[in-house]
Amino acid sequence: MCPGNVRVAVEAHERAREDGGQVREAFAEHELTVTDAVDAETDVLTLVGETRFFLSRLAELPDPPPVLLLSNEGLGVLAEAQAGEAEEVARALAEGRSGRTQTLRMECEVGDERWLALNEAAVLPQQNGTFLDVDVKVDGELLWHDRGDGTIVCTPTGSTAYALSAGGPAVLSAADVLTVVPVCSEEDHPPIVSPSASMITLANPESGSGVELVVDGHRRVSIDEDVTIKGTGRRLTLVRLSEREHGHLLGRVRLKREIGSELADAPPSARFIYKLLEYEGPMTPSEIARQSGLTSRTVRSSLGKLTELGYVVKRASLRDARTEVYDVAERAGLNAGERG
Repeated sequence: MCPGNVRVAVEAHERAREDGGQVREAFAEHELTVTDAVDAETDVLTLVGETRFFLSRLAELPDPPPVLLLSNEGLGVLAEAQAGEAEEVARALAEGRSGRTQTLRMECEVGDERWLALNEAAVLPQQNGTFLDVDVKVDGELLWHDRGDGTIVCTPTGSTAYALSAGGPAVLSAADVLTVVPVCSEEDHPPIVSPSASMITLANPESGSGVELVVDGHRRVSIDEDVTIKGTGRRLTLVRLSEREHGHLLGRVRLKREIGSELADAPPSARFIYKLLEYEGPMTPSEIARQSGLTSRTVRSSLGKLTELGYVVKRASLRDARTEVYDVAERAGLNAGERG
């Protein structure tokens, strides 16, 4: 991005308003033109908040300008920098020391409904502990019938999120592919990589507890019909402040591998809750119990184990300081050397 008069729209989640204000001040001090909303003249849209906010806001923008993601709670997997680094970020934008990369998005369709996804779409049983039966097709050809805990279809960006924990490969962001990852397949089906232009169909989904489609972790839809997924030409342009993208991806892979090996002997409920927090974001124990279907006692025991191992942290909620939430240590800003 060339130096000059850069017009930047800054949008902050309601729980990151203070951080958003600090970002606006830093940008203005470096003579960037700052607005509160994106418009046709916006050069960069800056979002300040958590991963869930990024995903839900971007789903509302079919064709946004280049996007810069700043995390207010440690360096998340999507964020380029932390909101506390606003001075350095503003200087880089003002001096033209930033680049752009394009990342694939995909379109999910059920009946007449369509949704954009940056990370993944997962077809899952509505209740934990029940099986999902589904037929996986690519361009109309049946690849297999599966029975297991669900099926994930992800973009390269989403390959290091829920899909990686479920056994999928890490995919570099420039790859023009989608990955299909069975979750705990009874048939032992492997992940597959498909061209993004192909039509992936998760057909005839059935579960005794009902079936839901979860898009980017923030949209949950009860379904009883086929889900079709394909890459879309509406790619997302991300603003990069360094050339560390591939190294950052590999670092996340190593951390997840380390976590996976150390949790291998943990109770299944603890491993499940870790994945739930990783996928859904910070949650209270009651929210975890409601989402997982586990008893409150099991949730408390599992959280104690995960906290003891250093992979989950407890902190005050940004919405209400009197409420405690749990989050994965990686997203909360702790690396492998800081845990435990």
